[in-house]
Amino acid sequence: MSRLTRKTVAAVCAEHPDYAPLIRAVVRATGVDSLEDIYRHGASWGAPGLTYYRDTRRLSWAHRADLRRMVEDQAEDWGRDPGAWLQDLRGLEEFSPVELVRSLYTSRLGDSDVDLLLWNALAWYGAERVAAWFWE
Repeated sequence: MSRLTRKTVAAVCAEHPDYAPLIRAVVRATGVDSLEDIYRHGASWGAPGLTYYRDTRRLSWAHRADLRRMVEDQAEDWGRDPGAWLQDLRGLEEFSPVELVRSLYTSRLGDSDVDLLLWNALAWYGAERVAAWFWE
């Protein structure tokens, strides 16, 4: 497979200014050289900076407003409610839409299974969306 031509961080931030802090955080966490692998294969394979729960939860919780907005927009685009859409993310199938939405909009990050897995999945989802923007 040929290498893709990657946009610069500045160009992606300019195209998605509302998400610039998340874009920069993903690049800091993973390194710009890992973005193509995340774009091609997803982030759940153990992308640098997104391997351990402590790292994924720190990234996703710090950028929770952006990730919530991404989920809301994606769910609306697909004609689904956010809880049902979240069930399609890796590792979240076992939770009800109500549990997922409750965790998505919580004001305090907890240690329950749903909190742990949701905020982990959101870090991967956010990284995958950000990585894709470098080649759109």
